[in-house]
Amino acid sequence: MTAPPALAVRRAGPGDLPTLVRFAAALARQDAAYDPRRFVLAPALEAAQS
Repeated sequence: MTAPPALAVRRAGPGDLPTLVRFAAALARQDAAYDPRRFVLAPALEAAQS
């Protein structure tokens, strides 16, 4: 059984470093503007659409 494309997990690559850094910084700040959808769903949806 495979996951739907929007829930698919892919390996992080070198291009993901800036995103990972922003993600870690947002968590460290407990930023009120932090929205996990920006970091999780948006890349998955972009990958599913391509």
